[in-house]
Amino acid sequence: MIEGSCFFPSNNYGAVTGIGEASIETFKGMPYCSLAREICQNSLDARLDLDRPVIIEFSESMIPKACIPDYAGLQKAMRSCLNFWTEQHNKKTIDFFKMLI
Repeated sequence: MIEGSCFFPSNNYGAVTGIGEASIETFKGMPYCSLAREICQNSLDARLDLDRPVIIEFSESMIPKACIPDYAGLQKAMRSCLNFWTEQHNKKTIDFFKMLI
């Protein structure tokens, strides 16, 4: 096993896509607006009572790295992702993970 690598679940032989995949590119230009739209749509789709409105509240906060449970494990997973995408020669995804680490 490569140092810093993690094991991730299989995608059942589905296509291996990176950051440049179309559904991810949609979020690139205006990530907060895109994320808000996606959250609202998912909430409307999952509501239990169609006769009652869905209430969604947003707030922004900054979380120090020290407050993220198992931050070291998260970093390890990101390094593992970087290793995988480096082997795939996917520049956009490599650049993305390099920015995070």
